[in-house]
Amino acid sequence: MRTEKQSNRTAHSTKNQGTSSPPRARFIWRAATCLLGLLGSLGAASADTSVCGTIAGQHWTIAGSPYRVTCNINVALLTIDPGVTVLFQSNYLFEVDGFLTAAGTLAQPITFTRTNGGGWSGIFFNYCENGSEMDYCNISAVQGGSAISCITANPVLRSCVVFNNASSGEAGGLYVDNRSYPGSEMLVQSCTFSNNTSAFHGGAVSAH
Repeated sequence: MRTEKQSNRTAHSTKNQGTSSPPRARFIWRAATCLLGLLGSLGAASADTSVCGTIAGQHWTIAGSPYRVTCNINVALLTIDPGVTVLFQSNYLFEVDGFLTAAGTLAQPITFTRTNGGGWSGIFFNYCENGSEMDYCNISAVQGGSAISCITANPVLRSCVVFNNASSGEAGGLYVDNRSYPGSEMLVQSCTFSNNTSAFHGGAVSAH
């Protein structure tokens, strides 16, 4: 008799503690979980950032990535964080007239590529002062020009991968013309050039 009372007491105690949720409570909990998941996915989708025109004093972060280029870009001052992806929606040019710091890492490179079938026009350092640098950047799918062009400019390029680019002129990968920049030296360190083509000489690199 004592054992039976003890068993009943235990069963009653367990029931009050609620070790299993009622069906309605389980349904509400699952619905809330699904809603949170949906809101999270919407938040991730809204991370896309459209960019166009003059870029001055901006800082592109992985939270805003990917950055979708919707017209020609003219960089006055820009910092790009590791892991950022820059997607060109059409045949747009990324021109640097000021300072660009694109510092990726081995684990989180910065990616420049296109979303359309026609390619984009590459990164053009145009008569800009020393001080720009690109580290661990992957540049691909440029068509018509060089992936990186430098006219009277000496950006530092380290551990970049330049691949699958096609130029209608010289150098599908890197084109440098510093003839009007006497005494200048450009550092290109530990970079890889792969499957770049050009209509003229210098399939990968051409320097003057």
